[in-house]
Amino acid sequence: MAGTYTLGIVKPDAVANGRMGLILAHVEMVGFRVRATCLVQLSQAEAEAFYAVHRARPFYGELVSFMTSGPCLPMALEGPDAVAAFRGAIGATDPAEAAPGTIRKLYAESKGRNAVHGSRVGFPLFGALNLKNVQRGIHNQGARVDWGWDNADDSGLRLEFLTNQ
Repeated sequence: MAGTYTLGIVKPDAVANGRMGLILAHVEMVGFRVRATCLVQLSQAEAEAFYAVHRARPFYGELVSFMTSGPCLPMALEGPDAVAAFRGAIGATDPAEAAPGTIRKLYAESKGRNAVHGSRVGFPLFGALNLKNVQRGIHNQGARVDWGWDNADDSGLRLEFLTNQ
């Protein structure tokens, strides 16, 4: 499948509640290919850096605390028009407003515990986006991704995809 990539994250609430597998199955069922993933525990600094775009907003501290409360599952997802398609598949931030059949409608508990993150930016197939602070090697389906955060929003998320071919 040729396509673009986007970042999805199964958040700590969904991991803790045993919904991670259901969400992964849903992601594949709607046409995405999971190219790389790894269960991780975010540090305070990593969560603060990743969500820094929200630093001035009243929910920032609660969001950082939530994202460090347990393991999460970042996923490099491939598909046509990946960003828009994934954001459509996850639904509105508030599950009460999410469309039927979306991940958040099916698996989220509340607006604050909404099961999944969907990036607002994409990147080209096996494209650049590089990482500075966190280096984790994740191997899956012939690709390796090293990833982490180096500034304030999804545009600062840097991923480096390398093929084994």
